[in-house]
Amino acid sequence: MQKLRCLDLSGPDGHFRYGQAFGEAIRAFSADRPLRPSFLRMKQKAEARYPAYCKEIYDRAAGAGANGDLLFAAMLDGVKELESCTDIFIRKADGSMLYGHNEDGEYTPGNCALARYSGLKVGFTEFSAIGSMPGYTFLWNDAGLITSVNYIHHDEMRPEEPSAHFLLRDAAEASCIEEIRGRLAGKSCASAFHLNVFDTKSCRAYSVEQLFEQTDILEVTDRYAHTNHLLRLGTGYASPGWDTKPRLASARRMLAPLDPARCALSDIRAILDYTDGEDRLRSVYSDPALDAFPTAATMLVDSASGEIVVIDRFCGEELRFGTPSGRD
Repeated sequence: MQKLRCLDLSGPDGHFRYGQAFGEAIRAFSADRPLRPSFLRMKQKAEARYPAYCKEIYDRAAGAGANGDLLFAAMLDGVKELESCTDIFIRKADGSMLYGHNEDGEYTPGNCALARYSGLKVGFTEFSAIGSMPGYTFLWNDAGLITSVNYIHHDEMRPEEPSAHFLLRDAAEASCIEEIRGRLAGKSCASAFHLNVFDTKSCRAYSVEQLFEQTDILEVTDRYAHTNHLLRLGTGYASPGWDTKPRLASARRMLAPLDPARCALSDIRAILDYTDGEDRLRSVYSDPALDAFPTAATMLVDSASGEIVVIDRFCGEELRFGTPSGRD
């Protein structure tokens, strides 16, 4: 049975080596992509604002033996396909936090890995996919932040503005919520996203919604769930037939009765494992055999035990890590 690869890509050539590791998949993913005028204008803005992050894309392409512009376009041009990631937080009675995330998308063992990067200034470990820049899935960094993302499609895309990938890549090396606010506020973005943040140093959690240049930050003080539509900014748009709203309703229904004095990480996993036999749209877990955007990995965090558990959904293996302290 295939499993999620774990790659140590520390060092300045990490993205080149990522390209080497996934060369065949990257070449296929980026083949024959049209370079539309709107993409070229977006690319020009991105290269002016985020030159180091653009270089990471081109380093991947060079390692894979692929055309850099075509990979850039494949990753970042146009409307992204729908995804179905789900996030859960609950603060326990003792003040500790439980946190869980399902990473759903068009993933296979051949196009993603759990990878360690040095970063530009702050190192991080992330679920790294060939179709996304670092910061777009889930990660934990050496500054003590653990983050995960809910892709949000908006019905009024701005294709000439830099993709959400760039803003999230910039947030990946932040050390606190104030730094994330500074990196996102007022920055134009092609669409929308939701960023979940847990700061291990302060044991505080946050929900960050971004719509174009607007940023809204809500501290999570009790319990919280989020899927793939805006809750506080905009209208909560969801494409017809998309599961984001019924999936959120399922997560909230299961989260509501949890007792903060007695709940455990197994309760968070039970929510993220939930499937509805009558209506797939209400399922929180996406089955590879039944769903277009299956759950490839689940991240579970228990601040009291200082543990991060990554469940490899391709094979069922559980990988265990210590939470980052953010202190030297």
